[in-house]
Amino acid sequence: MNFINHTLEWYKGEAFESLISSVFGILLIIVALYSWRMGTTQGAHALVIPLLLIGLLLAGFGGYGYFKNQNAIKHFEQVQPKEMASFIQSEKERVESFQSLYTFTKYLALSLFALAMIIFFFVENRNWQAIAIAFIILGLSGLVIDYFSEERANHYYSIILDYSEN
Repeated sequence: MNFINHTLEWYKGEAFESLISSVFGILLIIVALYSWRMGTTQGAHALVIPLLLIGLLLAGFGGYGYFKNQNAIKHFEQVQPKEMASFIQSEKERVESFQSLYTFTKYLALSLFALAMIIFFFVENRNWQAIAIAFIILGLSGLVIDYFSEERANHYYSIILDYSEN
Protein backbone atom coordinates (compact mmCIF):
# COMPACT_ATOMS: atom_id res chain seq x y z
CA MET A 1 0.00 0.00 0.00
CA ASN A 2 1.55 3.29 -1.04
CA PHE A 3 1.32 6.53 0.89
CA ILE A 4 -1.43 7.99 -1.31
CA ASN A 5 -3.66 5.03 -0.40
CA HIS A 6 -3.13 5.81 3.30
CA THR A 7 -4.01 9.44 2.61
CA LEU A 8 -7.17 8.34 0.80
CA GLU A 9 -8.12 6.13 3.75
CA TRP A 10 -7.66 9.12 6.06
CA TYR A 11 -9.99 11.29 3.99
CA LYS A 12 -12.54 8.48 3.59
CA GLY A 13 -12.65 8.11 7.37
CA GLU A 14 -13.10 11.84 7.81
CA ALA A 15 -15.87 11.87 5.18
CA PHE A 16 -17.66 9.00 6.92
CA GLU A 17 -17.38 10.73 10.28
CA SER A 18 -18.79 13.92 8.76
CA LEU A 19 -21.65 11.99 7.21
CA ILE A 20 -22.51 10.41 10.58
CA SER A 21 -22.40 13.84 12.21
CA SER A 22 -24.69 15.23 9.53
CA VAL A 23 -27.17 12.37 9.90
CA PHE A 24 -27.21 12.86 13.67
CA GLY A 25 -27.87 16.58 13.13
CA ILE A 26 -30.78 15.75 10.82
CA LEU A 27 -32.17 13.36 13.45
CA LEU A 28 -31.98 16.13 16.04
CA ILE A 29 -33.87 18.43 13.68
CA ILE A 30 -36.55 15.76 13.28
CA VAL A 31 -36.78 15.35 17.06
CA ALA A 32 -37.06 19.14 17.46
CA LEU A 33 -39.85 19.31 14.89
CA TYR A 34 -41.59 16.36 16.50
CA SER A 35 -41.35 18.05 19.91
CA TRP A 36 -42.80 21.22 18.42
CA ARG A 37 -45.64 19.43 16.66
CA MET A 38 -46.51 16.65 19.10
CA GLY A 39 -45.12 17.84 22.43
CA THR A 40 -47.70 18.53 25.08
CA THR A 41 -45.52 19.67 27.98
CA GLN A 42 -43.60 22.85 28.62
CA GLY A 43 -40.33 20.87 28.59
CA ALA A 44 -41.06 19.39 25.17
CA HIS A 45 -41.74 22.83 23.72
CA ALA A 46 -38.66 24.27 25.42
CA LEU A 47 -36.48 21.69 23.62
CA VAL A 48 -37.54 22.79 20.13
CA ILE A 49 -35.18 25.72 19.55
CA PRO A 50 -32.08 24.32 21.32
CA LEU A 51 -32.36 20.96 19.52
CA LEU A 52 -33.06 22.69 16.23
CA LEU A 53 -29.97 24.87 16.59
CA ILE A 54 -27.69 21.98 17.61
CA GLY A 55 -29.15 19.86 14.79
CA LEU A 56 -28.55 22.59 12.23
CA LEU A 57 -25.01 23.09 13.53
CA LEU A 58 -24.14 19.38 13.34
CA ALA A 59 -25.89 18.87 9.99
CA GLY A 60 -24.24 21.96 8.50
CA PHE A 61 -20.70 21.24 9.66
CA GLY A 62 -21.11 17.54 8.91
CA GLY A 63 -22.36 18.23 5.40
CA TYR A 64 -19.58 20.72 4.75
CA GLY A 65 -16.96 18.26 6.05
CA TYR A 66 -18.40 15.43 3.97
CA PHE A 67 -18.27 17.36 0.69
CA LYS A 68 -14.86 18.86 1.49
CA ASN A 69 -13.39 15.42 2.17
CA GLN A 70 -15.09 13.91 -0.89
CA ASN A 71 -13.47 16.62 -3.03
CA ALA A 72 -10.09 15.86 -1.45
CA ILE A 73 -10.55 12.16 -2.21
CA LYS A 74 -11.32 12.95 -5.85
CA HIS A 75 -8.28 15.23 -6.00
CA PHE A 76 -5.88 12.63 -4.59
CA GLU A 77 -7.31 9.87 -6.77
CA GLN A 78 -6.62 11.93 -9.90
CA VAL A 79 -3.44 13.81 -9.06
CA GLN A 80 -0.42 11.89 -7.86
CA PRO A 81 2.14 14.14 -6.17
CA LYS A 82 5.26 14.35 -8.29
CA GLU A 83 7.55 14.70 -5.30
CA MET A 84 6.46 12.20 -2.68
CA ALA A 85 8.93 13.39 -0.01
CA SER A 86 7.58 16.95 -0.04
CA PHE A 87 4.00 15.66 -0.02
CA ILE A 88 4.72 13.47 3.01
CA GLN A 89 6.38 16.41 4.75
CA SER A 90 3.40 18.68 4.04
CA GLU A 91 1.04 16.00 5.41
CA LYS A 92 3.21 15.67 8.50
CA GLU A 93 3.04 19.41 9.12
CA ARG A 94 -0.71 19.46 8.46
CA VAL A 95 -1.42 16.66 10.96
CA GLU A 96 0.91 18.19 13.57
CA SER A 97 -0.87 21.53 13.22
CA PHE A 98 -4.23 20.20 14.40
CA GLN A 99 -3.27 17.42 16.83
CA SER A 100 -3.15 19.84 19.76
CA LEU A 101 -6.77 20.78 19.07
CA TYR A 102 -7.93 17.39 20.36
CA THR A 103 -6.88 18.29 23.89
CA PHE A 104 -8.63 21.65 23.58
CA THR A 105 -11.88 20.08 22.38
CA LYS A 106 -11.84 17.55 25.20
CA TYR A 107 -11.61 20.35 27.75
CA LEU A 108 -14.23 22.37 25.90
CA ALA A 109 -16.61 19.39 25.84
CA LEU A 110 -15.95 18.72 29.53
CA SER A 111 -16.61 22.38 30.35
CA LEU A 112 -19.84 22.39 28.31
CA PHE A 113 -20.95 19.20 30.00
CA ALA A 114 -20.17 20.48 33.51
CA LEU A 115 -21.86 23.84 32.88
CA ALA A 116 -24.88 22.10 31.40
CA MET A 117 -25.18 19.75 34.38
CA ILE A 118 -25.01 22.68 36.80
CA ILE A 119 -27.69 24.56 34.85
CA PHE A 120 -29.87 21.47 34.51
CA PHE A 121 -29.85 20.59 38.20
CA PHE A 122 -29.81 24.03 39.81
CA VAL A 123 -31.98 26.19 37.53
CA GLU A 124 -35.70 25.46 37.65
CA ASN A 125 -36.52 27.17 34.34
CA ARG A 126 -37.54 24.68 31.60
CA ASN A 127 -35.98 26.82 28.85
CA TRP A 128 -32.59 26.83 30.59
CA GLN A 129 -32.87 23.11 31.25
CA ALA A 130 -33.57 22.56 27.54
CA ILE A 131 -30.49 24.62 26.67
CA ALA A 132 -28.50 22.49 29.13
CA ILE A 133 -29.71 19.31 27.42
CA ALA A 134 -28.64 20.75 24.07
CA PHE A 135 -25.18 21.56 25.46
CA ILE A 136 -24.89 18.02 26.82
CA ILE A 137 -25.75 16.64 23.39
CA LEU A 138 -23.27 19.00 21.73
CA GLY A 139 -20.51 18.13 24.20
CA LEU A 140 -21.04 14.40 23.87
CA SER A 141 -21.20 14.67 20.08
CA GLY A 142 -17.90 16.53 20.08
CA LEU A 143 -16.30 13.89 22.27
CA VAL A 144 -17.49 11.04 20.07
CA ILE A 145 -16.41 12.77 16.88
CA ASP A 146 -13.01 13.72 18.27
CA TYR A 147 -12.43 10.27 19.77
CA PHE A 148 -12.54 8.60 16.37
CA SER A 149 -10.84 11.49 14.59
CA GLU A 150 -7.96 11.50 17.07
CA GLU A 151 -7.53 7.76 16.75
CA ARG A 152 -7.43 8.03 12.96
CA ALA A 153 -5.05 11.02 13.13
CA ASN A 154 -2.63 9.17 15.41
CA HIS A 155 -2.66 6.14 13.10
CA TYR A 156 -2.12 8.32 10.03
CA TYR A 157 0.66 10.22 11.78
CA SER A 158 2.46 6.97 12.63
CA ILE A 159 2.26 5.99 8.95
CA ILE A 160 3.62 9.42 7.99
CA LEU A 161 6.54 8.91 10.39
CA ASP A 162 7.21 5.45 8.91
CA TYR A 163 7.30 6.88 5.40
CA SER A 164 9.39 9.86 6.53
CA GLU A 165 12.09 7.55 7.89
CA ASN A 166 12.29 5.53 4.66
